[in-house]
Amino acid sequence: ADEALDLARRAGARTQIGFLEAVISQRHYTEGDWDAALATWGPMIDDPGYAPPMWATLVCRRAIVRLARGDEQGAREDVDRALERSRVRHESLPDALATAARVHAELGALDRARRYAEELVADPRSDPNPYVTAGPVLAELGVGEKVRAKLEPGTESSALIPPVLAQA
Repeated sequence: ADEALDLARRAGARTQIGFLEAVISQRHYTEGDWDAALATWGPMIDDPGYAPPMWATLVCRRAIVRLARGDEQGAREDVDRALERSRVRHESLPDALATAARVHAELGALDRARRYAEELVADPRSDPNPYVTAGPVLAELGVGEKVRAKLEPGTESSALIPPVLAQA
């Protein structure tokens, strides 16, 4: 990704630059270097002319970081922005629903969180990635069995599924 980003910058390929910067920032996020991820995400999220295809996913990741750092209002604002954009542009809706469920559950808004979790489970897509984000709250929200029914048939397809099922 680093080499591809260098090539994209030399070619002036703005869309590819945005995408690759988003990919690299995800690596920072998963490795726990949240400051580096946030430094990349800020300009990408806030500049309306510079929105990579994963914009809503980045906003969701920022919401999780904000929540972990005690910025409850920032986390709520991010999930609201991600949900709004996801519904309009039909991008990353499962990520936005999973993040909204987790953020609202962890902030004690269980009814609201449950609505987002139910909508996530009802979504016809079967990608397990969003369930990793929501995993810590799925059982608390009462959707564990529905998640189990949706994901268990595909346990061989992803290493992400068994940890999610363990929490559900």
